[in-house]
Amino acid sequence: MKLYQTLAWHDPLHTAELLLQGEEHDFTFLHTSMESKDEVPRSILALHPLETLATNDWSKLQDKLSTGKRQETNAWFGTINYEARRESLLPFYARKQEYSLNNKTLNFTRYGLLLIWNHHQQKLFCYCEEADLADLTVEKITATSHKHKEHISNTAMPAINNISSNDSNDEYLKKVEAIIEGIHAGEMYQTNLTRKFYGHFAAKPPIFKTFRRLTQESPAPYSALIKQGQTYILSSSPELFLKCDADGHLLALPIKGSCPREKDEHADLKVRQTLLSSEKNRAENLMIVDLMRNDLSQSCEFGTVNTPELFRLTSYETIHHLSSLITGKLAEGKTALDAVENCFPPGSMTGAPKIKAMEWIDRLENAPRGIYSGAIGWFGGDGSCQLSVIIRTLLIQDTYFEFQVGGGIVADSDPVDEWQETLTKARGICNTLEIDSYLLRQL
Repeated sequence: MKLYQTLAWHDPLHTAELLLQGEEHDFTFLHTSMESKDEVPRSILALHPLETLATNDWSKLQDKLSTGKRQETNAWFGTINYEARRESLLPFYARKQEYSLNNKTLNFTRYGLLLIWNHHQQKLFCYCEEADLADLTVEKITATSHKHKEHISNTAMPAINNISSNDSNDEYLKKVEAIIEGIHAGEMYQTNLTRKFYGHFAAKPPIFKTFRRLTQESPAPYSALIKQGQTYILSSSPELFLKCDADGHLLALPIKGSCPREKDEHADLKVRQTLLSSEKNRAENLMIVDLMRNDLSQSCEFGTVNTPELFRLTSYETIHHLSSLITGKLAEGKTALDAVENCFPPGSMTGAPKIKAMEWIDRLENAPRGIYSGAIGWFGGDGSCQLSVIIRTLLIQDTYFEFQVGGGIVADSDPVDEWQETLTKARGICNTLEIDSYLLRQL
């Protein structure tokens, strides 16, 4: 694959929506809907799948990436389910139930056409091997610039027939209490407990409109719309799991510690200050930093794992988060995929110690997480990669939908506050689906 043409700026959302109309094949659209200080904002649309790998075997993905030469555009886009390492980490907790929407834990595709938008340069780059395909795509893109944007996304959202949860509110509270008791008994320091919401639309929803609304209601640095078979993944994640450049420099930015935003500016400033000074949230964040540093050290040169920034506060549309920046350098002979595997699943979504927390998760959560709290992104043929943590994510298959939320439980957690945090994290998706969050309080 080679750079075929550099185009003038065309709005990524508008252009992607027009190109994806009626698209029946798998695709990946990664979009920056909110800028981050750690990223050059860009969007990527990958079309025309050439090869797909759906497997539970990490070595098979490594084989695809190890082509014997460093080729930047030999990129693989996809997802890693939360359960991707559970058989090796929890050999005595083999779960018999498979995840209903996708029972393969690694799902990656290599595409024949890449459109890459650099938001700062205001340029669009078209990579493609086939000149005819590139010409046709460029022609479509040029034509879209003359169409009025109001002609797009004008389909109404269908009503929702029902919505349920795998845990009632009372059950969730009891599980939080059980974790707190386990922490006081010395079992672990922190465990991330999640709950799943699911239901049906009255009719098939307009996928791109739903994604566009999600990025408006919950803008984030790592938004994504992916089609995998019959399943659509709509994500607007604020959390970077792991990033590696072509020279092996690693960066992770785990999130732990949250509070809801307030509409009143004075009240919002007060909750921000409370979050920054909260001993509970800072301790919660520090535990995951220590865990992530330990995970990274398995793939990094000795002495290169550092924490340049602790307890950074970042504000999003509906929520404030604390995050910390961790860096490292790959050791000789190690690859970006090695680092991802050694750090998987993301520590911010397990707790600490990781294996003990995963054991508790396995016992308490009565359904596989599947894609939720896994990772989404790409691996480049030059040794680079970038993956976000799969949170603030909606899955749609035909008229069925599901999403999942959770939070880290520590020794001084208040069960009601933890329950309320799950509702806060669901707010962006509820607004997208036009669900009154009051309904979730009644489940």
